[in-house]
Amino acid sequence: MDETIPLSPFTVIIGGNGAGKSNLFDALRFLKSIGEGRPVRDAIEGHAPPGAITATISGIRGGGANATHFLSAKPHFSIEAEVSIGDEAVITYFVEVDARNHRVLNESLSSSSHPGPYVFSTQPETGALPNKPEAPALSARFHKNSPGINPKREFSPTDFILTQFVSRRAESRQNEEVADILRTELSSIAPLELQPDVLRRYSPIGRFEMGEHGENFAAAVWKLNVDADEPIDYNFDDGNVVDIHDEEAVARRTAVLAWLNQVTPRPITALEAQSSPTNEVVVTVTEEPYEDPITAPSLSDGTLRFAALALASVGQSGRRTLLIEELENGINPSRIALLVSMLEQVTTFEYEAQVLASTHSPSILDYLEPETAGVAVVIGWNAESSSSQVRLLQDLPGIRIAESGASLGTLQEEGWLQDAAGL
Repeated sequence: MDETIPLSPFTVIIGGNGAGKSNLFDALRFLKSIGEGRPVRDAIEGHAPPGAITATISGIRGGGANATHFLSAKPHFSIEAEVSIGDEAVITYFVEVDARNHRVLNESLSSSSHPGPYVFSTQPETGALPNKPEAPALSARFHKNSPGINPKREFSPTDFILTQFVSRRAESRQNEEVADILRTELSSIAPLELQPDVLRRYSPIGRFEMGEHGENFAAAVWKLNVDADEPIDYNFDDGNVVDIHDEEAVARRTAVLAWLNQVTPRPITALEAQSSPTNEVVVTVTEEPYEDPITAPSLSDGTLRFAALALASVGQSGRRTLLIEELENGINPSRIALLVSMLEQVTTFEYEAQVLASTHSPSILDYLEPETAGVAVVIGWNAESSSSQVRLLQDLPGIRIAESGASLGTLQEEGWLQDAAGL
């Protein structure tokens, strides 16, 4: 079954257990692995280096043996993604894989800012190339920006063409630029299934990207404070040197503290990372009126999780897409409205963040602004086709009448939204 899912700056995803919410997150994790240059096997099955506590790459749940629909005749699935790069371009990427044998079957890349109908494609407008499923190479045509049929090139089917499409294999800087942009966008997808026991751990300085379960949280906090506190020498033309601070980093740290201050009963004056003799750091929080910091092992699960979400959303710079499963997990019900408000503001104002969050909490829908609630994605189950069915909340049949008699949270709690999405 093919489904098209429109994603807004802040998209809340709801649906009953087993309806297919996790499939959407699996698809986005899969795309992230492609952007990071992972081989097909790792993108599907996941991967952890020897001795790792948690996987560095989360694969598709169930692995390749269970990735496709249970009624599917073949273990194949495909994903097409449209990525908007501001007002500059829309990049379209398509990939079809054999999930059981971990091979690419078809792949294509195009962009509205590119002069050709495609950057590369295994199924160009001149006709699909005769690629055989068991062949040792996968053929694709690439744009050459000159008259005549575009030439073809062979790629490994166990790696994505997007990964291999670099330097001379891309033929031109024009081609490689589109591929570079897409790789950056896909790799900026950040799944977050935060676990308090992971957030409490020491982190080695040097790994500053927070992992899916909260790995490197302390190092990310350390980096934010260093960026905000360390002066930068600015040389004027007259020879004077003035120390200035990274104003963006200062603003990001201030924003994290401002949101975190609304979670705890006592004002928080600092979110920092305390060093150890092993060159590792652990998160600390300082509360008024006390001077001694509280280390992460002594902090509550909810405070840690909220701090990590604040750091990932308002405390980071650059374009990123946050994937948050079961948004309400570990957060006190009285702070759900605060969390929703933070994420709505992050995706509305100057931050370059997109947030996709699933939830089972009826209260979250009631706290959303009407515009955000309208574009929430509702995943239902269509019994006739035995498959998931996706609708925007505002497009559900009968939603206006239903809303006049009950809140969205009540409709979710009663199962009305999920049932309507399956019609």
